[in-house]
Amino acid sequence: MTRIQQMESLMAKNPRFARFIPQPKPGVKQLLAAHTCSVLADRLIQMAALAIAVASASAAAATSAWILFWATLPAIFLAPLAGWTVDRTSRARLMMATDAVRAALALGLVCLLRQTTAPSVLYLGVALVASAACFFTPARLALVPTLVDKRELFKVNAWFTASAMVMTLAGTGAGSLLMHAAGIPITLGMAAALYLTSAALLATIAAPAESCARAEAHDLWRGFRVLQRHRALRRLVAFAVSFSALQAWFYVGVTKLATERFHLDILGFGGLLSALGVGLLVGAGWTHRQRQTAPAAQYAWSATSLAVIGGASLLLSMAPAFGWAALALALVGFGTAGCLTAVETLLQRAVPDRLRGRLFAARGILANLAFAGSVALAGWVTPHLPVMTWFVVAAAMAGVLSTLAWLESRQFTWLYALLRVGLRPVSWWYCRPRRVGLDRIPLTGPVLVAPNHPSRMDAALVLAYSPRRLYFLAAETNWNLWWLGWLCTQFGCVPVSKTHGNSNALHTAQQLLQQGKAVCIFPEGTISRELSPLKPGVAILAATTGAPIIPVGFCGTHEAMPPKEPLRPHPVTVAVGDVLWHPRMRGPRVPQEVIERINTQLAEAIRGLTDQESPKPAWAMFEEPMAPCAVAC
Repeated sequence: MTRIQQMESLMAKNPRFARFIPQPKPGVKQLLAAHTCSVLADRLIQMAALAIAVASASAAAATSAWILFWATLPAIFLAPLAGWTVDRTSRARLMMATDAVRAALALGLVCLLRQTTAPSVLYLGVALVASAACFFTPARLALVPTLVDKRELFKVNAWFTASAMVMTLAGTGAGSLLMHAAGIPITLGMAAALYLTSAALLATIAAPAESCARAEAHDLWRGFRVLQRHRALRRLVAFAVSFSALQAWFYVGVTKLATERFHLDILGFGGLLSALGVGLLVGAGWTHRQRQTAPAAQYAWSATSLAVIGGASLLLSMAPAFGWAALALALVGFGTAGCLTAVETLLQRAVPDRLRGRLFAARGILANLAFAGSVALAGWVTPHLPVMTWFVVAAAMAGVLSTLAWLESRQFTWLYALLRVGLRPVSWWYCRPRRVGLDRIPLTGPVLVAPNHPSRMDAALVLAYSPRRLYFLAAETNWNLWWLGWLCTQFGCVPVSKTHGNSNALHTAQQLLQQGKAVCIFPEGTISRELSPLKPGVAILAATTGAPIIPVGFCGTHEAMPPKEPLRPHPVTVAVGDVLWHPRMRGPRVPQEVIERINTQLAEAIRGLTDQESPKPAWAMFEEPMAPCAVAC
């Protein structure tokens, strides 16, 4: 069982454990204050670099893109060393040393800019500061989970996101005012002072013993090997990397919007970024109020946040005035805060402490490669793409990522989701299915879905309309046809023999339930118009795993697709009954009386959903009533 699956099981057993928000521990307070100073200093340096880019109005967007490129490039090469160092040393001391180095580099950049303001000097200074910063971020991300309980992690990450967003807002405004009133050298000197303040705060943190990994720390590329072995982590890191590319595209787009459409100076550009910062702050505060504890809920939160970003991108593509653009950027910030918090929490909770540094370093390499590639592409195409097309592309990227996050929250694969999408219009055209009680199927935790089986179309209907991913126990004869067997394998179906023992199938189903999956079994074991005696499989799984049983009743499917006949127009009803709970048995065998008792309760529940008059052939029956009990069928 993976760590994400263990978390799902924990949340299913105790979904209200995060009702009260605990106060942060002293170490978290100090780390939060140091992080705040460091982010504010980063923003001042960034604004100083952007001021030089905006000053060259003829190539402002391209110059800002190359600043981002050179700020990202060093982290790609230094990330393996950074991850190895994070797992070998005290993370608090490493962050302190990093801040001290960045303070010295900021002061050195002041001296360089007094001699010349050539773009090459600016790129060199930004690259050196970013080289030191690439040690700070993985150390901070790896240190946070050792200072707080895992149950508090989503809330604490929201605090760090809120802090970063406040400093984004304050740093944007302060940097603009400082450069306008005092000049770039004073701004860089203030950044150096903030880095030293952060180092002083970090010096007071006592590093937990578990924050320093001991074993296997000589392998610089261990993080990539972990990603290669664990599919769930690969998908999560790929999602985070894609979001980094979207952020880079957006950043250059904001510069393009400010200079080409509204012709703003540094103060106006700072106003747009301030609107983005306000949205980030509001989004971080709103995220902090949510109880997104289970991984599925955090993926769903990411999907919603990305949908907000996509809608705001379309608004930016048509924004006629500064006010509309500021509103759209605030919405972008709102979505970015929620997505970043959810992704960081999922990664921190899924990775053991001894590997966090190298895994975050591996994620950093991939994210920085995507970021650098995105800004390089943006710098190359910015003369050729108008502002409207630029943000339409951003909306399309956000829409794809939102869809991926939603699929992950439901544990859907692309093939599974496409089949659901294809089955729904076909079933609506022929059957006008009425669905009742689908909200009774829980979205997390182990579940046994047990429908009656009057027709061959039953599996397709329950697959199309179930709110979560289902794993089926299917007859092994389905594998006689190569294409049908391939589909069954892709959907995670478990072959069941009708003539031999099925201990292997039951063992596989038990493993799926222990991983928090939803398993669908037709308890009759065969197609039957009337409810036939139930096989013991569902009862055995319910008794040995403690998984709840969800009875499902189909009406009208036998008339819609009789045996050995094609599909014909006829209304059907899919009704989901109340959950049946049974205590888990600890013995090696399930007594026969327990099996009979569970089967009797399940049969009565299914009959209660189906033992009534057939649905009338009225094409208006496609509506989905939300009645608490089954409709007449």
